[in-house]
Amino acid sequence: MLNIDFINIGPIQKANINLSKKLTIFCGENNTGKTYINYSIYSLLKTAFNLVPDFMASHVDEIKEQGIYQIDMRHFFDQRFESLIKKIEKNYLDMLPFTFATNQDFFKDSQIQLHFNKELLSEYSYKKEYNDSLVVGKNKKVLEIEKQTDSPIVMVTLLEKGVPDRLLAEKLSETILKIIFGDVFGKTFLLPAERTGINLFFKELNVNRNVFIDNLNKLEKKRSRQIDLFEFMDDIISRYPLPISDFIYFLNDLEYLKRQKSEYKSLATELQRKIVKGSYRIEDKDVYFQPYRSGKKKLNLHIASSTAKTFFSLVFYLEHMAEKGDYLIIDEPELNLHPDNQRNIARIIARLINKDIRVIISTHSDYILRELNNLILLNEKFKGRSKLMKKYKYSEEELMSTDSIAPYLFGDHAVHPMEMSREEGIIAKTFDSVINSMNESADDIYYKKREHVDNA
Repeated sequence: MLNIDFINIGPIQKANINLSKKLTIFCGENNTGKTYINYSIYSLLKTAFNLVPDFMASHVDEIKEQGIYQIDMRHFFDQRFESLIKKIEKNYLDMLPFTFATNQDFFKDSQIQLHFNKELLSEYSYKKEYNDSLVVGKNKKVLEIEKQTDSPIVMVTLLEKGVPDRLLAEKLSETILKIIFGDVFGKTFLLPAERTGINLFFKELNVNRNVFIDNLNKLEKKRSRQIDLFEFMDDIISRYPLPISDFIYFLNDLEYLKRQKSEYKSLATELQRKIVKGSYRIEDKDVYFQPYRSGKKKLNLHIASSTAKTFFSLVFYLEHMAEKGDYLIIDEPELNLHPDNQRNIARIIARLINKDIRVIISTHSDYILRELNNLILLNEKFKGRSKLMKKYKYSEEELMSTDSIAPYLFGDHAVHPMEMSREEGIIAKTFDSVINSMNESADDIYYKKREHVDNA
């Protein structure tokens, strides 16, 4: 339902990304812009609901005057749809410097264009049931919002007077945007390539705490000068790119988040059993790893294997946070993995997309793409298929169609769709050419040396 045109984002002059697929794959050489697009998508998905259109003020006035107010969603599709998209695009561009923790001029030529299937969104929003409320203070409900399924009408009931206009406008905006775009802009969780180090040092990297301490030290050294509040806030919001800051916040909130349970816990268990070969525990804000072969001995995460360090956050997300419709963005899922486990993580990714988690990966792994191709080829029935699946321990839950995948190749300041077919799967020339070149050089070296030995 969504295509995005990114223009002049980092090294990328233009890229069209289709986010309507269950699995999006980014491939390409180093420094070709994959992380720029990953971060850009993350920022767009995360902040899409954090805006208040100008026309919302009139709705707030009506609600305050009437107490009970009806919003007809057909009005937004007929008269406000394009202006909402423009507002989301502008909000994204305004967020870019914050997203990448850089200055405004760096993205002065950047653009974004969003292309939605308006008819499909209208159909989905009409069918959707939606219930929400605005709560202030100590659980005091001041606003109720209700939309029944198969209806375009949103009922808004103001329960208390004196609610600030800003709060009402923000809540109404969030409601309208979620009803229209909620099936497109899902909750997003990004695992950065730096996750191994951050998993170890997240306490020391805590942004707010460190900046606060830094500024207290400044104040101590310069008692005659007060800290500039705007300088202080600028330090807080600009120290790390948004995805990194959010990841640090996530790790510093583990004690609270571990109370939640996800329906994807079985996949977390499978990942621990097949790849990590152990389980994780959180005690007193510290993370421990217990290898399966160590009996009851637990290790602090910093002395566990690199694989255990790398995969803690993914295991935790699947066990406690994952929900249907989420976007899971993984930068280099092959990080610290033996080729056999790169194949295993490909299978787990396939299981995730078949269970309604939308996954975006950037990868340099030929093993992952080849294993995904196996899952694509096995998706169609043919003679001997069952024996092959049994022999190599594939399951129906892992199989997928090319219709659910959007692979892209980055290079030469552009992004191009990669070829796919049901007979071959994803055609990864970027890896094939390197492998062929390596095989050719290895053969030349081997046979030349053998010729020398034979003639000696």
